Amino acid sequence: MEVEIPVEWRATLIEPKIAASPSIRVYPNPSTAGDMNVEVSNLSEDKFKIRLSSPLGIDLFDYEIESDGLYSINPPDIIPGVYFLSLIDSKNQAIKVSRVLLY
Repeated sequence: MEVEIPVEWRATLIEPKIAASPSIRVYPNPSTAGDMNVEVSNLSEDKFKIRLSSPLGIDLFDYEIESDGLYSINPPDIIPGVYFLSLIDSKNQAIKVSRVLLY
């Protein structure tokens, strides 16, 4: 006697994968002469900017980026002080902000 077993299997999603939010890491911090490495990961859109701003909210420099990775930036003619490095999305919104000390 043969028993036929149906071969219909279904997987049920128990826990959906949550996409990691974009991140930004700056080093060395503090930095001398403005030489900084900026590591960006988990980008979901195709265009982002790294923006350097003063404590007064004045945008000093924008750097266009298109993918995750390690970027080296060296803003020209910058005086020592505290600055903010922001990851800006395509809607011009800051999604991550990091404080940077240049001396």
